[in-house]
Amino acid sequence: YHPRSVYDPSETVGAFCLLPDQDGGFYVGTISPPRVLRIDGQGNRTVVTEIADDAVVTSIAVAPDDTLWFATAPNGFVFRLPKGADKPQRLCQLNATVWSIAFFQDGKAVLATGPEGHVLTIGKGEEEPKSLIQLPERHALALAKAPDGSIYIGTNPRGKVYRLTSDGNVTPVFEAPKNPVQALAVDGKGNLYVGTSGSAIVYLVQPDGRWRELRRFTPERHIMALFGQKDGVLVATGAPGKLYRLTADGVASWLYDSEQTHLLAAAQVSEEVWVIPSGSGEVVRLERNREGVYQSPVLDTQQVARWGVLRFVSEVPEGARLILQTRSGNTAYPDKTWSDWNPGYIASGQSVVSPPARYLQLRVSLKANGQGEAPVLKRIELVYFPKNQPPKLTVQEPSAGAIVSGKVTIRWRGEDPDKDRLNYEAFYSRDGKTWEQIPTATPTPPSKPEPKPTEQKTEPEGGNEEDNDEGQELSGQEAEEQKPPPPAVTKASSLAWDTTKLSDGVYWLKVVASDGEANPDDPQTAEQIVAPITIDNTQPILSGQMAKRDGEKLLVPCYDNTQLTSAEYRADGGEWMAAICQDGVFDQPYEVLVLDLTKLSKNAKTIEVRVRDAAGNERTEKVSLP
Repeated sequence: YHPRSVYDPSETVGAFCLLPDQDGGFYVGTISPPRVLRIDGQGNRTVVTEIADDAVVTSIAVAPDDTLWFATAPNGFVFRLPKGADKPQRLCQLNATVWSIAFFQDGKAVLATGPEGHVLTIGKGEEEPKSLIQLPERHALALAKAPDGSIYIGTNPRGKVYRLTSDGNVTPVFEAPKNPVQALAVDGKGNLYVGTSGSAIVYLVQPDGRWRELRRFTPERHIMALFGQKDGVLVATGAPGKLYRLTADGVASWLYDSEQTHLLAAAQVSEEVWVIPSGSGEVVRLERNREGVYQSPVLDTQQVARWGVLRFVSEVPEGARLILQTRSGNTAYPDKTWSDWNPGYIASGQSVVSPPARYLQLRVSLKANGQGEAPVLKRIELVYFPKNQPPKLTVQEPSAGAIVSGKVTIRWRGEDPDKDRLNYEAFYSRDGKTWEQIPTATPTPPSKPEPKPTEQKTEPEGGNEEDNDEGQELSGQEAEEQKPPPPAVTKASSLAWDTTKLSDGVYWLKVVASDGEANPDDPQTAEQIVAPITIDNTQPILSGQMAKRDGEKLLVPCYDNTQLTSAEYRADGGEWMAAICQDGVFDQPYEVLVLDLTKLSKNAKTIEVRVRDAAGNERTEKVSLP
């Protein structure tokens, strides 16, 4: 749509409300002075009436008999202007703000007012209003007529919606979870649309009472007005003031940006949409463009991606045209390094031909046919496959420099940026070049075969018993050959490494993570090497025969492949007591234990000495006291 001003408020502060008439024009209510204007489809303006002793026309409505009704504020005057009459009739003064006017089928007017939440009625031909109900709210703010002739009432600040029937029955039908109701509208299928203020949310209430949040607009803060259509509504928003078309399935199409803080009103006649921007106070007619181009925001896939197919849902009248194009690049803003726009896609499901890249942009070209029927693009879906990212891996234990023995737990943590499931393998090496894989589990030996039933047979003369091996068990070598090999890959985050089958010494440990199972055509790996890892499965050596007595001390030499870490001694099966070493710290492969004999019985002839190394190996020997 492109905007064209049809009312520039040179004589008034601005327009406040509008209502389409049956002849393709609109009634407009203004501010200071409060006038009711009629503007036809060509933009010709006629002043219907002006109210000298009030400030603003707050609402306009047309009764079933084509009588024009309107109200002003702050005095709350209500006027009625029969069709063909020159001067409106002032019916009453309510000393309240009449926010909206609607009619039952019999012509009875319903007035929604504030600030005391009164809903009033004025019968056809009557002049005095009657109080129908006072709602537990400050304002009855919005009215909308249902297909069955009942009238919906929206309230502020509690955000409730009531249904009012012509016999005066009032029932609640909906309550907005948090925000006040600002606008109501009913579409051609009888669905009720509820717009809220504070958060720009539109709720859909179906005729059977079921409701859902249909659309939350951001960064907009208010739904200022709704106007019902065949299968949806026009939505006028505030902060900022934009116009959307919203369908019953929640699809919103952006039609117009007023560049003002609010759109006070919106309505439609045929293909023309009229709106009132708040700042300028003018009335703007939005005329559908014969052709236009929409350029999407830049799509960021975070990684270089390959493009798949482009699917879209559209309605293209005969003679109209809809073309989609793409371009791609590796900078956040399109520049000369980007690819050119491709020739275009005219059918859903075509493969995107733009080069692989991190960023992609869409361009949509639309052109109406000769009758002004324009194509509509409802939905776009792009399939893309980002370049596979390598996983991340951290080996948590053992750490570099560890001295281990027996079965060692290797533990790690793996993460994949693409959320792929990872497989892990572990290896060891003596030189950091040649690697041997560590099995992830101990294989289960094969079960012994069930013996076959013994049959009574008569061996033929000269038969060879070696040729008949039925029912015999496999030999040890054959059974070993038929053992399944240990699994080499695991999805777990740890495994047990049996170091007892390896000779003592220094090793390198490597853990590898792979996402190849999820990405067979582009597998990525991560690995971490931990070194040195010292394997020591040999017990320390106690040289008891070389023990020497030094007064009340016994000196016992010890030796280990790695380093000694602690020692204890006792006599006659008593409690173990910690021993010290001659240099004061257990940190060497060779240490001399110092045993305090004063802590033992004077009659002790033999003591037990226990020594332990850094890998957890320990040896216990009896030492005779010299």
